[in-house]
Amino acid sequence: MHYQPTVDLRTRTWAGVESLVRWQHPTMGLVAPDSFIPLAEETGLIVPLGSHIFNRVMKMAVELGEELPPTGMALNVSARQLCDPSFVTNLVTALEHHGLPPHSLAIEITETALIENLETAHAALSQLSRLGMRLIVDDFGCGYSSISRLREFPITAMKIDKSLCVDLGKDKASDNIVESIVNLAHALKLSVVMEGIETSLAATTSRNVGADLGQGYFFTRPCPAEQLAGILTQRPAF
Repeated sequence: MHYQPTVDLRTRTWAGVESLVRWQHPTMGLVAPDSFIPLAEETGLIVPLGSHIFNRVMKMAVELGEELPPTGMALNVSARQLCDPSFVTNLVTALEHHGLPPHSLAIEITETALIENLETAHAALSQLSRLGMRLIVDDFGCGYSSISRLREFPITAMKIDKSLCVDLGKDKASDNIVESIVNLAHALKLSVVMEGIETSLAATTSRNVGADLGQGYFFTRPCPAEQLAGILTQRPAF
């Protein structure tokens, strides 16, 4: 497991932590998820892998204790996991086992996975929402959905895809597009995370256009578990 914190752009403090899985391969080294998660989904191994990740991440949340930022720990969930009948039950059981309240956990799922699995996703996410979990739409802007369409789900936040962050602060049209998305999201009571922030200019512009949270290499790269607590004791470089 690797972890990448998010930053509150207004207070310049750590806001939460996203958990990210890597494969430590004996000969290939550290393998990125894009190289093996699709295969795990195709074979169905994403379900037991997901259960393993749930427990690893929740154990980390317990170890962090008071150092865990206010929005808690975020888990990335695939469409295949959402469609598994035991998904919600397994997630709740893991929370109970580790003694964590549901609000300490956030679930991230891509907009494409939501739209392609409307009924199943809606049922599962509705259950999680009633429990008090935060629900985040990931990679918004790289699919074909609209914010109004996403409002069919009980989501609380959206992450604007890093492809829309590339020219922030350097191109007025890009700034206007992102600001329009942020304003519409806020009108619908959604908080906004800008991901892929790699420069001070992008961080400042993200805050100026109204984004609530930021994430990216400018603040910190994904790190192994043993480094996370030390990072969270320091203020973000912003």
